[in-house]
Amino acid sequence: MNKMINDLKNTWLKVIKTSGDFFEQMPVIGGYADPVKFAAICYLIAGIGMSIITLVEGSTPGGVGWILSYIILLPVIGVIGIFIGGFIIHIFFKILGGKGTYEGTVRLLAYSSAVAVFSWIPFLFILPDLYMIYMAVIGGTKVHKISTTRSLIAVVTPLIIVIVLIGAIVFVIFSIGGMSLDPSVMSKYNFNIEVSTDSKLEKPTFYLPLPVFKDGSKLGIDPIIY
Repeated sequence: MNKMINDLKNTWLKVIKTSGDFFEQMPVIGGYADPVKFAAICYLIAGIGMSIITLVEGSTPGGVGWILSYIILLPVIGVIGIFIGGFIIHIFFKILGGKGTYEGTVRLLAYSSAVAVFSWIPFLFILPDLYMIYMAVIGGTKVHKISTTRSLIAVVTPLIIVIVLIGAIVFVIFSIGGMSLDPSVMSKYNFNIEVSTDSKLEKPTFYLPLPVFKDGSKLGIDPIIY
């Protein structure tokens, strides 16, 4: 047990501190067991960290079950994402002249997930994600024997496509639902009032229903009267 922990720790330190040397020496064959186990443990640590943050903040609508979902689901989703993402990125590596194999691509993504152990720390924001991209790019140059520029394009292009697709889907959903993404959008209300009387009215007062926002209604400040 101690040997396994030490091996994982040493591998993690090599990936984080000397990514170029690690991927240069990383075997591109040998099966998926070791890299997948490494990635699963990294995502497990991330899940535990996210659970701790959730407990501290007290934002657990689902109670303990919701917290356990982080610990259980995050490693599963992370590993599945490595195989699916590896397939997509591998296509781009090949388009750009990459000479590596799909297994090699999966292995480099699995070991790049070493930075996931920091992903739960709030003040780091997107820095872990950026460093993961950096490691994947470095790994791509070693595994596929291509330039840094081509490796960067192969890694980043699928991410851009996914972001654009998600943005388009969200836009369509809000458009179909008649919802506005802009909270400052204004609505227009028309009131037509007709009064019939057999005598002259002196300074009549009319009460109109007006929308209220934050205990006030700006529409009532300067109404337009014809």
